[in-house]
Amino acid sequence: MNSDRFLLFIFRKVFFARTEIDTAFLHNFKSFNKNEYTYRVLRVPEEYASYYEFVSMQLKLSKQNYNLAIYRDLAHNIVKQIVLLAAISAEDRPSNGLVCHGADAKLITLFQELIKKHVREEKQVAFYAEHLHVGNKKLTNLTKEILGATPKELIVKELLRVSKKLIVESSLSIKQIAWELGYADVNNFSTFFLKETTLTPTEYRKRWQK
Repeated sequence: MNSDRFLLFIFRKVFFARTEIDTAFLHNFKSFNKNEYTYRVLRVPEEYASYYEFVSMQLKLSKQNYNLAIYRDLAHNIVKQIVLLAAISAEDRPSNGLVCHGADAKLITLFQELIKKHVREEKQVAFYAEHLHVGNKKLTNLTKEILGATPKELIVKELLRVSKKLIVESSLSIKQIAWELGYADVNNFSTFFLKETTLTPTEYRKRWQK
């Protein structure tokens, strides 16, 4: 799309979260953390420009006819597509699309690489700050400025990603997965997963293996 054109989507959680799956998705998607008023830009490839023009037109139509249930459903489905595209875009960029350059950006990239390498055994911010030779406070300031998240939130996000992958793609028991991820007590792992997804590991596995 042309650099001077953009679409702005504004909606409430109560509009989007119609099901438990929708609610869990919003809880996992950093941009919708109610404590962080941070906005994300989803850059659209040129080949999708016509699609977004269509989306814009349909949303305007839905707004005009919002009292009709079918148009509310249309608006919900369109917004859900956009949110999913944003999530996929974020997953496809390991660096989360850093917009700054220089030493700070390099340090944050190293931090993300360290998390991926050590998250199974190390979950404390202090471990990563020490390896990067920076203080916890400086690391927090940088990650919040560049990525819109605290170091702890980034660690949790990566741990959750690995957890979901093992739960869905491996044949390991939940107890074995907990051990793989550094949890001596499977109950502690289940509590962590339930808090982040609103589902237990077993429930999550069943849902995705239907």
